[in-house]
Amino acid sequence: MNRRFQDSYRNGTAKLRYALMEAMSGPTRTKEQKAANEAAIIKLRRMKENKFAIGSRLGKGVFNHWLVDSSQD
Repeated sequence: MNRRFQDSYRNGTAKLRYALMEAMSGPTRTKEQKAANEAAIIKLRRMKENKFAIGSRLGKGVFNHWLVDSSQD
């Protein structure tokens, strides 16, 4: 996450802030950089105002299962 966005999530005044991310860390050159990036995101995620969804794949949820079942009727 870009540092500007991190500053907004850290210092923003909104009572609720969402972020959708593919991964906790973008491309890095070293394991240390990746660990530092992930630690920064973890710290932001622990703030009660921030809600982060991290993952590159959306699974099929209950609605999809209901939709499949109802279309077979």
